[in-house]
Amino acid sequence: MNGLYQSAVNDRHRAGALERIFEAGFAIRKLRAQRGADPAFRWRARAAPCALLISARWTIWSGHLSFLASVGSVSPYVGLFGTVWGIMNAFRGLANVNQATWRTSRPALPKR
Repeated sequence: MNGLYQSAVNDRHRAGALERIFEAGFAIRKLRAQRGADPAFRWRARAAPCALLISARWTIWSGHLSFLASVGSVSPYVGLFGTVWGIMNAFRGLANVNQATWRTSRPALPKR
């Protein structure tokens, strides 16, 4: 275990999330052996892996924030483009008919 810990410490810049979690847990284990049963230390030791996981997830999610911001800022214009496209198609359809009316078919003439 000590060898794995040393390799995780030495390759910290290339380590993934699991290696960093292992390194943090092993460091806590070493400190626990040194510090004993100090209540404040036990609380920090329980909170440290959670903080590390949150930090790792935030790093992953924050990399996608620029994409989310781009999609959020462009989406109204995409909707507007769709509306303009639909109106253009409607006018093209009206240009192809002989007589443009509101009705799609003529009503039957009443008998006299």
